[in-house]
Amino acid sequence: MMSNKLTAVMLLATATSAAADTDYSGLGRRAYALWDCAAFGFVAEDERAAGLFELGHAQMTELLEARRDGKLTDTNTKDIPIGLSWYLIDGPTIEFSLGYMWAQFSKHAFDETFDADLQASFGEKEELQKLKATTEFQDKNCALLTVP
Repeated sequence: MMSNKLTAVMLLATATSAAADTDYSGLGRRAYALWDCAAFGFVAEDERAAGLFELGHAQMTELLEARRDGKLTDTNTKDIPIGLSWYLIDGPTIEFSLGYMWAQFSKHAFDETFDADLQASFGEKEELQKLKATTEFQDKNCALLTVP
């Protein structure tokens, strides 16, 4: 009986310690990289974009749940990308916040790759945008983030 109580206390202490040691900066960096790559991947029409989005969604969800639960501190988030901190909002639900954040990632990828001032047809601008997004996807080494 004593052994079961001791085991339970040790498991609780381990779980509490693990929660306290969560690297939210690392989680934020990974989530940011995944969604940044996914956004450029969707513009480039890369088949890996959906997988990157899904992985990023799971990690962003975990980050927002930690924020909601008061687990984020200046110390455990000191290395979160500044771009991600601009996109973090507290909405009525986590899915609402995720939707806003994804819209910002998508807008950034679109704005970085579409040249509205270029003297060309819309179709030519779209082709150039796709090429620029493909280059961004490659330059960011996004393929390294995909699941084999």
